[in-house]
Amino acid sequence: MQRQVKMASRGWWSAWLAGLLLLATTVAAAPDSVVVSGLFKNRAVLEIDGKQRLLRVGETSPEGVTLVEANSKRAILEIDGVRAEYPLGDRIQTGFAAPEEQVVHVPLSPSGLYLAPGMINGRLVTFQVDTGATAVALSSDLAEKVGIDYEKGQRQQVMTASGVTYAYSLTIDEIAVGGIKQRNVRAAVLEGQLPRWPLLGMTFLGSVQISKGDALMELRSR
Repeated sequence: MQRQVKMASRGWWSAWLAGLLLLATTVAAAPDSVVVSGLFKNRAVLEIDGKQRLLRVGETSPEGVTLVEANSKRAILEIDGVRAEYPLGDRIQTGFAAPEEQVVHVPLSPSGLYLAPGMINGRLVTFQVDTGATAVALSSDLAEKVGIDYEKGQRQQVMTASGVTYAYSLTIDEIAVGGIKQRNVRAAVLEGQLPRWPLLGMTFLGSVQISKGDALMELRSR
């Protein structure tokens, strides 16, 4: 009987130790860097250690960051058990700084275009990465959606594949693709609904290293 008690006790100890080890391996370490890149009602776009995450209220990222509350002005995040309020563009350093060099891989879509998710002034968009475009270019329809007052830009007549139209030359406050972010980027806004996707042209790409394979383009910050 005494031997059975010892064996039961040993079995309980082993199970407890195994559970403790499992817990230790599943608890995620706090991320090193979190940036509030986009804010919406009950949603937020975060850059966590260089990876872009779209979270809804109550969701937790794979890195362990929980979105508690969000609106267009600020987000309440819980990081490593601590809750705090952060405005748009705020950078939270929780550990060592993330590496300055950022790499973004853009696969070739079935339509034959390099399409990449990104942001214009904190608003989510899908870019067409176009090394043949001399500048970032977007439609006036999209410019209105992301809050750009394009009519304050310099208006000029331009020739496009669809014919003659008008474009407005201006500067966009911030453009981001993955962890690569640039401020004060020269761009052109074309009147109408075209281009379908905003073109990520050389006024942005000129500051990154570009490698292109058969079905993958790599953008690397300099």
